[in-house]
Amino acid sequence: MADINRYISCVFDEIRGELEEYYIFKEKIKINDYLLKIFYEMWGKYAKASKLDYNPIASSFNKIYFWKNLLKSLIFFDKFYDLIGNSILDVGCGAAPVSIAITKLIKKRKEENLSVSLIDKSKNQLHIAKDITQIMSINVKSYTEDFFEMPYENYSELVIFSYFFCEQRSDFLKILFNNRKKFSGGFAIIDYRDNIVKIEKYFRENGDNGIESVFLNYSVPKIISEFIHDSEVNVYGCFYRP
Repeated sequence: MADINRYISCVFDEIRGELEEYYIFKEKIKINDYLLKIFYEMWGKYAKASKLDYNPIASSFNKIYFWKNLLKSLIFFDKFYDLIGNSILDVGCGAAPVSIAITKLIKKRKEENLSVSLIDKSKNQLHIAKDITQIMSINVKSYTEDFFEMPYENYSELVIFSYFFCEQRSDFLKILFNNRKKFSGGFAIIDYRDNIVKIEKYFRENGDNGIESVFLNYSVPKIISEFIHDSEVNVYGCFYRP
């Protein structure tokens, strides 16, 4: 298991410094938040596939998972920085940890021209995402739409499918595969390991070897572990460039 490099730790710390006064992150995690975390871990797949309304629990979810998802995104897109391009479409964005990570990485490299669009069915999640991105001076466009019902013939931006999205529809794999050529800017997915394995297997079994999976494992320094509530982080993802 490798250690997270100092560069990622420093970027994470900068973002933490900008956002730690936001009301969600100022609140201490309560016992009901721990119970909610157990629920996600034990029955998350069933919850994600159901029609549950995540609006009421958006704050608790982000209090528990935002920092870990941010760290995973920093690790993934620092390693595969060349995927990003000039624009991103963050699907199932939640509080936008992926978009924040990418934007920060680009600014650190002095490449500041990035167009960011967010999609999430939860109005509360989008409200939190817009609050946080505004604090960080990130301009975003946001939509509360079903991504697969958007009538676009082509996506020139990098499309990022974030946590919880892959199991919202039982036909996700089929739709993703059949529409893969629409993603002229490519797509990337960060999710659970079993989902990434399924996606790669589906593409290869159907004759397209253009997808690449990523499995990374890191130990984290104590100052970060206090925020992600874990001493290590596993990053499971894949990306596709037609």
